[in-house]
Amino acid sequence: MNSALLARRYEEPKNKDINKIMKNIYKNWDEKMYFKYLKDFKLPENKISKEFYYLGRMNATGKAKEFIMPNTNKSAVEIEWILETPVREDIYEYIIN
Repeated sequence: MNSALLARRYEEPKNKDINKIMKNIYKNWDEKMYFKYLKDFKLPENKISKEFYYLGRMNATGKAKEFIMPNTNKSAVEIEWILETPVREDIYEYIIN
């Protein structure tokens, strides 16, 4: 008897795929807001973005710090935010690694 092993190549999820994944994980996922942010940041739905992950609604904590951006003389402000719904540990690990 001949048998064949079929392997599907792993592909990283595109921006539109992230939406499908997250709305199945979080019952309060805001799909409209996710696509609004993609549009605002000019991120195409059919590409992979490693620089941006929409993780849900968030609120500023009131903590802010001014700093000089590396390799420039331009200042920027770093703002601390807190998510309304915490991110699952496995999702957080995927994003940072």
